[in-house]
Amino acid sequence: VIDATNPVAMSQHGPDVSENARPSAAEGLQARLTHAHVVKSFNQIGAEYLTHPGLLDSRPVMFAAGDDLTEKETALSLVADAGFEAIDAGPLSNARHLESLAMLWIWQAIKGPLGRNFGFALSHSQTS
Repeated sequence: VIDATNPVAMSQHGPDVSENARPSAAEGLQARLTHAHVVKSFNQIGAEYLTHPGLLDSRPVMFAAGDDLTEKETALSLVADAGFEAIDAGPLSNARHLESLAMLWIWQAIKGPLGRNFGFALSHSQTS
């Protein structure tokens, strides 16, 4: 199961991670779907770029977090096939960080100067 959701709630400062999603929505989903393997991904960018990441001037990154290595590799393959730079974000416990990254995107989209017209990208060193 790929969890692409973001547990959004409104706070006095605008959108924030819901208190009902602690430690993360993905971990909550894993607890309910005990026979499945949950991978958190496809939640860190606006919906319009999920099917058209090439509209951005840099290849956007998409992280995936999960405990089952085989299932996470399948998710990362789907991420790459969709046109994103696929990056392993470690265990499912890191899903909370991906949900926070999504909240930063959402805040920018709603209140920040970037609006919806951006995605996160990685810059790699030229030296090894």
